[in-house]
Amino acid sequence: MNFIQSKPIAELRALMRAYPCLSGLSIAVPTLILVGDAVLPTLGHVLHLLIEVVEVPLEHLLEHLLHLSPRQAQGVLAWTALAGLIYLLIRFVQKTIAETRRATAATTEAFRSLKGNLGPTLRERPAATLTLTVGLLGAIAFMMF
Repeated sequence: MNFIQSKPIAELRALMRAYPCLSGLSIAVPTLILVGDAVLPTLGHVLHLLIEVVEVPLEHLLEHLLHLSPRQAQGVLAWTALAGLIYLLIRFVQKTIAETRRATAATTEAFRSLKGNLGPTLRERPAATLTLTVGLLGAIAFMMF
């Protein structure tokens, strides 16, 4: 059987079609891990330039329409931008929570449907449970010190 036509690859393709954001994440995360030190500052500079291109004309517009001083126009624009960012942050957090709940429910349902095929659980294998617990505690202790 060809690797590209295998069942795991078909399932991965179906998952990518169901959740298009995963394909973007599958490119973005390795890129940030491998060359993030070059990509992130560049994105920051580009974003800053785009904000300035929008901000300067808006400040001049506020100065002329409302007869404000340049300092007052900057203040009005800054507070308005802050309010907009807070609103966008709240919306982003709400959508993230909703998507996390939906994904958690789907994953839980998938594992419940597989439960008969998983074999003995950790409760039935106390040695494995003890080994996992000691390993996790060792990893946590190693990270702390």
